[in-house]
Amino acid sequence: MAAALDVAYFFIDIFKDSPDPMTHLRLEKFIFEAQAWNLVKTGKPLFSEEIEAWEFGPVVPSVYDAFKGYGRKQIRKTSGEYSSRVFTSEQIKLLLDVSRKMGVYSTGTLVERTHAVGSPWEQTYVKGCNKPIPLDLIKEYYSKKDTLIEFNVADAVKKLKPAGPRNKDGRTVFPNDWDD
Repeated sequence: MAAALDVAYFFIDIFKDSPDPMTHLRLEKFIFEAQAWNLVKTGKPLFSEEIEAWEFGPVVPSVYDAFKGYGRKQIRKTSGEYSSRVFTSEQIKLLLDVSRKMGVYSTGTLVERTHAVGSPWEQTYVKGCNKPIPLDLIKEYYSKKDTLIEFNVADAVKKLKPAGPRNKDGRTVFPNDWDD
């Protein structure tokens, strides 16, 4: 089983050149979403570490400890050895789907999402007390939420529209090949 830090490193690697920086706060939200969606899809946790309800949302303490020095600054590199080989192909697919879904939201929106009324964080959080969020609570809540749409290459290719000028056979042509 992968560790929560492996999941963190995956997201840092994916978003290292993104215009929307992967900050520590944002990273914790992505990790929580990955755990939640893996529980919904497989019934099993993606990583074994507990997620705790802290003031600013769900937090994995080992990830917090590894990246707390960044504050609000962008995290561009992993803090340790990383290989995506710790994940199965299905887990990588899930992490990419989570990246696609959550990557469109601002960090503020991700915070609102995890702090929503009835959310596992909201049901667990007690001010001043970092309590573990039960996995069954996470799974139950996310099972009722909007779905995580899986990326399908074949569907994406079908939606592509050909670009550029075409000859009478429908093939792309360059200016010196145009039919008169």
